[in-house]
Amino acid sequence: MKITAALIVYPAMMSLTFLFQDIGQQIWQYGFHKNMAPDWETALYLFTRFLKVPAWYLIYRCVKVWVPRAVRMLTKRMWLVLSLISLASFIGIIIIIYKCTYNDSYLAWPACIATLITSMGCCYLCTYMAKIVRSDMELETMRYQKSYYQEVEISQQTVRRMRHDMKNHLNVVETLLRDGRYEKAEEYLHGLDQEFVSGTKVYCPDPVVNAVLNAKMEKAEEEGIPCEYQVDLEDALPIDDIDLCSLFANTLDNAVEACEKIAERGKRRISLKARCRNGHFSYEIVNSKENRVTEKNGNFETDKSDRLSHGIGLRNVRQIVQKYQGEMDVSYTEDTFSVTIFV
Repeated sequence: MKITAALIVYPAMMSLTFLFQDIGQQIWQYGFHKNMAPDWETALYLFTRFLKVPAWYLIYRCVKVWVPRAVRMLTKRMWLVLSLISLASFIGIIIIIYKCTYNDSYLAWPACIATLITSMGCCYLCTYMAKIVRSDMELETMRYQKSYYQEVEISQQTVRRMRHDMKNHLNVVETLLRDGRYEKAEEYLHGLDQEFVSGTKVYCPDPVVNAVLNAKMEKAEEEGIPCEYQVDLEDALPIDDIDLCSLFANTLDNAVEACEKIAERGKRRISLKARCRNGHFSYEIVNSKENRVTEKNGNFETDKSDRLSHGIGLRNVRQIVQKYQGEMDVSYTEDTFSVTIFV
């Protein structure tokens, strides 16, 4: 990110410095034919230098408004693309200014202006790409919610259908009991009980958390991973829905992936605890593991071949926690990995 920031901002500042300095030079050379009073030369020099201040401030404001949102959202691959785009103007403006002579320096002006436009365009591109990433996160949250509400609707339809037929079911049970066929009546009642069982569970009042937990529970069950959820989120959460979905989904995805690598299914397990009281949100997830954990510069490295596209889950979670001025602790042993969060 620092390299990309330098490649974006430095060419713009270099172009501005060259433009204002050369404008003063052209005025002195061609406007006054190199014949100005010393006081006027000083005034012209100071004026061209002063013009850089509002221009640099404008660049500062653009970077401050456009870039910070991207810092939390963009992946390494996206930063690499921005660096490559900026590299052309970075190298180009250096070569053009270096090659310009004293008499034809004005020929570099179009390149300087193009460099400024490119740099500001890259700043805007940072924000635009961050918006796309944010939109993807929102779509993922909506997919979780859609799946959850579809399951709820199916359950409701089953309940309505069973209630409609309940009189007939009770008549059947009554006939079986009257005929002394108690085992058959018990079997029939057990079948009715299974009909009422819903695959969708309600862990807390928050629909986003319910949607994510149900989706991840289903995935874990497919892999034979027992999940234990203790969720107490009665109070309003101090985290918005998109960030909350990302926090739960990323940590659960990492936990499921770690458990999938355990050959012995009996050792797989995930434990999740979440609580919100008086504006304080606490969260802990512990999963079993057997793969080796690799840390580099305070970040946990993925063991997948595509390192640019993976290994960013915990970094995203940490950035979310920092956004809300919270605390996050990651610890691990030979066979467990845990993430604890307090906001």
